[in-house]
Amino acid sequence: MDAVQHSAAYQSTEEEIPDASLKGLSLGDSEAYTPQTVYNYDDLFPALPEKELIQMAPQTDLGQWNRQMKVRSSVITQVFRVPLEERKYREMSTHRFGEQGEQAKTCAEIMQKTGAHIEVSSSKDQSLTILVTGKEDAVLKARRKIVNELQTQAVVSISIPKEHHRFILGKNGKKLSDLELSTATKITVPRPEDNSDIIRISGTKEGTEKAAHEIQVISDEQVSKT
Repeated sequence: MDAVQHSAAYQSTEEEIPDASLKGLSLGDSEAYTPQTVYNYDDLFPALPEKELIQMAPQTDLGQWNRQMKVRSSVITQVFRVPLEERKYREMSTHRFGEQGEQAKTCAEIMQKTGAHIEVSSSKDQSLTILVTGKEDAVLKARRKIVNELQTQAVVSISIPKEHHRFILGKNGKKLSDLELSTATKITVPRPEDNSDIIRISGTKEGTEKAAHEIQVISDEQVSKT
């Protein structure tokens, strides 16, 4: 009977202290010891299932944002000045109210036709500062109309070899049209059947000078290729 009790007590002690490093400890010490669990990275941060990752992805519609950015980036502003000596209505300085009314009416009509926004202010030297905002094509068209309506026109004639005229016109007249828009001028190129080689440019002094320079550059490029 004593042998059985002794065997049971031994088994109990062995179960309480399984670690060989704890053999020197008393039974009381082994009861106070609690083994610590060691966690690895995967236990602490388990990977999410692929399906959950897809559900957590933000459902953002970038199409509308991209469209808004595109619209905003396409809006431009141009500011240009009309000197007193080139103002079409400067002879009406004694009737300033009527002049301003005519200018406002003209600008309102141009805004309606082009879709651009126009602001006009007069400086102390009586020159006009004009601000045009909108899409690039609308701004260029509005500026050209403003120049034609509010600014006196100059006419410049330039002689360009007949064989260079087609390079100035471009395909379907596109190059000439772009030049007219960028310089706010009207450019007249002789017809192929005409004997004249004179190209006429009408517009502001600044515009006609710029257009004449661009036309001459195009002609010079063709000369250098021959």
